[in-house]
Amino acid sequence: MLPLALALTLVLPPQSPSANQFDTRLFRTPRKSLWVSVVAALSPRGDVLAVGNRRGGLHLVDLTAGTARRLRGPRDVPCSAIAWSFDGAQLATRAADGQLSVLRAKDGTVVWNASTPKPREFEFWMTPSLAFVDADRKLIVAGGMPGIQLRSALDGAWIAEMGRAGEKPTAFAIGSRSDRVAIGTDRGVIQLFSTKDGSQVRGSWSVPKPVNTLAVSPADDLLAVGGGDAFVRLLRLDGQGEVRRFSHADLNIFGDLEIGFVAFSGDGRRLLASSFSCWDMRAWDVAAGTLIATHDTMGGGPCPYPVFLVDDDRRMFAGLHGVVGKLGAPGIDRQLAPREHWSRFVGAGNFAWTASSQQWMFSVYDVRDGRKVFTIDIADLENDEVK
Repeated sequence: MLPLALALTLVLPPQSPSANQFDTRLFRTPRKSLWVSVVAALSPRGDVLAVGNRRGGLHLVDLTAGTARRLRGPRDVPCSAIAWSFDGAQLATRAADGQLSVLRAKDGTVVWNASTPKPREFEFWMTPSLAFVDADRKLIVAGGMPGIQLRSALDGAWIAEMGRAGEKPTAFAIGSRSDRVAIGTDRGVIQLFSTKDGSQVRGSWSVPKPVNTLAVSPADDLLAVGGGDAFVRLLRLDGQGEVRRFSHADLNIFGDLEIGFVAFSGDGRRLLASSFSCWDMRAWDVAAGTLIATHDTMGGGPCPYPVFLVDDDRRMFAGLHGVVGKLGAPGIDRQLAPREHWSRFVGAGNFAWTASSQQWMFSVYDVRDGRKVFTIDIADLENDEVK
């Protein structure tokens, strides 16, 4: 049995496609009957990590200097999601009690607070739950609601609720212009909505249920979809339909294989995907449709894990064990954690981070050389004892 469960909130940074289309993750690790929550979000420039914790505190980690400073003190309510604005000037946070806040990244001044429904634990695994859109004028908020809310980033006012009636949203993805959002449901339906007013802008697509993961290409013309079978589908956002399929079917021995995560490279030329319950990550050339890299973790389980390109798209990174390999080359360069620790990593740009259930530490690594650039005892983080 895996000692580590993982729920993730993912945010697409529209002005930083090299950041591999997400910057926020939520780790939950059991230790001595306790649970720890660590939320981390990489800034658009890729040099500062915003870190929230179980007590609701918020710290900024300078990844160049390896130092941290407090932005917001504890409020004894877990922080469940963080998102940076496109310009890096503001941070949005959502707490486990539903409180939505926008703060200035410079000094932590609260711009506004608003109430939202309380999010449910583990409701979203490989999908975003909070994101700035429409050039920092709007916020997308997911979790604890029948649909996905569109709110004003200026004052938190409710604008619209997006989604398909009677179906649970399970994934969403935002394009580089942040003017549209694709939403997938538990019944395998995908719809496209405007982030200006929440109106539907395209018809629906259907894939084998559920929709587990979505990613929009940097050029805003393609949508990668991972769902309840062994194929990654590439759809055209202009409504022309399916472009091609990428297969994991050779591993679908028991007929239960699903795609857990998809991501484009920063230039949009490559597409990555990971599968479960047989854990495997693959990369394809989007134009040619050819397989260019694969890594079999020689294991499996019901938990999906993220994969992404790092180091200016030269290396492929697997969130399971922190495996790093050169794109197109056999084998792996390094592994950031021993397999027996079952560590789950996430990251963007040149960095990856994890909350260890073995050492009870939160650590950040430079994936180019495997160097640990920052580490802190999670208890110190929660108790606001950051030195």
